[in-house]
Amino acid sequence: MKRQFAKSEGAFKDKLLRQMSEEQKSLDSTIKLLIRVTKFIEESTTSYQDTDKKIGQMYEQGRK
Repeated sequence: MKRQFAKSEGAFKDKLLRQMSEEQKSLDSTIKLLIRVTKFIEESTTSYQDTDKKIGQMYEQGRK
């Protein structure tokens, strides 16, 4: 009886560790994706601000 319990306990631990490892991998990939999205948003915002500034400068030059 003890042997059977030890086997099932070991199998449970193995399964739990495997599941935790898979969840960690999923979490890691989600974090990497969020970092990529954040960088894209930052680059887009900077690009928009640069474009807006250039348009403003062109407008001011046209008024002179």
